[in-house]
Amino acid sequence: KSSLRPSRIFIVEDDVFILRELEITLESLGYAVVGCALSAFHAFEAIPQQHPDVVLMDMCLSGEIDGIEATRLITSTYDIPIIYLATHPDRNAWLRAKHTNPFGYLTQPWSREELGISIDIAINRHQAEMEAKRALDLVRQEQQSIETSNKVYRHSLSMATHELRNF
Repeated sequence: KSSLRPSRIFIVEDDVFILRELEITLESLGYAVVGCALSAFHAFEAIPQQHPDVVLMDMCLSGEIDGIEATRLITSTYDIPIIYLATHPDRNAWLRAKHTNPFGYLTQPWSREELGISIDIAINRHQAEMEAKRALDLVRQEQQSIETSNKVYRHSLSMATHELRNF
């Protein structure tokens, strides 16, 4: 995410009144709402095209696929942080949802500040995780390079030892 552009938010919410309220609140906080979907199916179609920084997901979407399963499918394909939205606390739903490793969980009524802070935390955590993954990849590459160098060194040492014995 560039600091020159507002964070891009995608909303998946089946209640049009909540959806519109979220859209207005997010835009007033300076976020760019890049898309909205009323169902998991529409979210699957739109999210890859919109490249959001964060997805706000209604946990209890109506339809064949609820928000929890939608999150599982989205995060298995795309590296996008998802924050769950719930109209009321639901322990059973949360027990299912926590296995999708969400970046946040908000229950209504959420405040403007809670919404903004949750999004900022999700974006910062996601950036930190991405940096950690890049650092780990660099360490692995360096480790492979060292292992290759060690193999070459051992082979050269073995050849030199063999020649000295035959001298």
